[in-house]
Amino acid sequence: MGGVVIWVVADATIDGSETGTSFRQALFFKEIGFRLHDTMIYYKNNPMPQTGNRYHQHFEYMFAFSKGSPKTFNPIIEPTKYQGLANMKNRGQNGTLDYEKVIRTKEKKVGNVFFIQLVVEFQQKI
Repeated sequence: MGGVVIWVVADATIDGSETGTSFRQALFFKEIGFRLHDTMIYYKNNPMPQTGNRYHQHFEYMFAFSKGSPKTFNPIIEPTKYQGLANMKNRGQNGTLDYEKVIRTKEKKVGNVFFIQLVVEFQQKI
């Protein structure tokens, strides 16, 4: 137990309406015993252009399903922009602002939107 499946899926558009396939598939995975551990976005920097009255489809859903609780998590990390001491604002019980000195970390987990550059190569025959 504890395995993880990442399911990347986009919805088709039929007669001007998205099918909702991604959500139906996610719910089906839950029905057959998977946990929906995380929902992420696979963002495409250069999607295929679309015509008509729709926006370009820049993303697909990435669902992270697990059986049980994942035993290992190795997040992608990046350096933080600021380091050192910071004043963190907290609203006190009486409505006043309390400031607390907090040491910022040097690294942080990336967000749940993954930017992927698609590369398509064409060969021209002479």
